[in-house]
Amino acid sequence: LDVSDATGTNRLSSGNTRTGASKIVKWAHDRHISEPQFVIEPTSTYHHTLIDELSRSKIAFTVINPARTKAYSLALGKRAKTDQVDAQLLASLGETQQIAQSHRPDKLQEQIKSLRRHRESIEQQIRSLRNQIGSVTCSPWTDPEVLRSLASTIRHLEKEVVSADQRLEQLISEDETYSTTSDLLQTIPGVGPKTAQLVLSSSEER
Repeated sequence: LDVSDATGTNRLSSGNTRTGASKIVKWAHDRHISEPQFVIEPTSTYHHTLIDELSRSKIAFTVINPARTKAYSLALGKRAKTDQVDAQLLASLGETQQIAQSHRPDKLQEQIKSLRRHRESIEQQIRSLRNQIGSVTCSPWTDPEVLRSLASTIRHLEKEVVSADQRLEQLISEDETYSTTSDLLQTIPGVGPKTAQLVLSSSEER
């Protein structure tokens, strides 16, 4: 993790761990900024630990669309692309542009989101394996072990889908607000559990 102020004179590089994120929070406090705000460019889930630590410390942050960062960089005529350059660029963007703060993550909502994505990933693997079975069965030279292995893997993944669904149902049912919202959503024609889970994991407020 690389952080910087807009001038580039105050920098810090730290590991992408809970300890590293804590060092970044301390770095912000040591600079005696009364209301610091971090501008963060998301990379998959690698920024989640920092966001969680900032939220715990009640420090404002904005998770910004990378396209906006790129447009700002081009407007300034900056072509270099390093972590340190990017950190300073983000700080400059936050200092000179009007950007809204991001909502602090809701732990339960993030858990639902991770499980939903996990299930979708498994379902994609199952579809891929079924297509593979269709392909290998066309060959008279396919060894039976190949088909056995593919079928076995599909059965295992199908069990994982069931486990993910059960965990999703458990998380939602244990929270009164989410449970009520899910039930209300499913009274809408065409809306089932999966769509309700998508809405719950995507809404900014609950």
